[in-house]
Amino acid sequence: MGADIPPEKGRNQGCPSIHILANSVFWLIMGYWILVMMGSREDFLKRTGEKKWPIFKNTPHKQSMTKGDNVVFYLGGKGNMEFIGRALLGSPLVKDDGDSLYVTLDDIKVWKKPLPIRKILDILEFIHKKRHWGIYMQGGVVRLPSKDFSTILSNAKK
Repeated sequence: MGADIPPEKGRNQGCPSIHILANSVFWLIMGYWILVMMGSREDFLKRTGEKKWPIFKNTPHKQSMTKGDNVVFYLGGKGNMEFIGRALLGSPLVKDDGDSLYVTLDDIKVWKKPLPIRKILDILEFIHKKRHWGIYMQGGVVRLPSKDFSTILSNAKK
């Protein structure tokens, strides 16, 4: 996973404080994502049971996702519109033998009681236009600020 970032060549070479700082910043940079799915809870359980999440050709942010990033799952569509669990990414983007792309999932937690997005809509900072919140959930993968990730987790009844 690249735990050590080599010191830059040049004037700071060999400076332990620069090396320690670089390693600290590396570990602080973590991605937070919403993996969005349309469909039924059964479809979701099948997908997470395989510990793989398909990523499609035009999915935004796919190259930014990396192993260890935190994700929450959002089940959209009529009758759903709720967060239903969380996981860690087990891999960056993977391409199989064909043209299919996916990420693997680790430490999957499916919540017994889903969290309807409308319960926390007013306090999610990444949704600027609350009246048109649905547009923020499009694209399959949504970048999430760490504060909103924490908000979702703290409001979920596991």
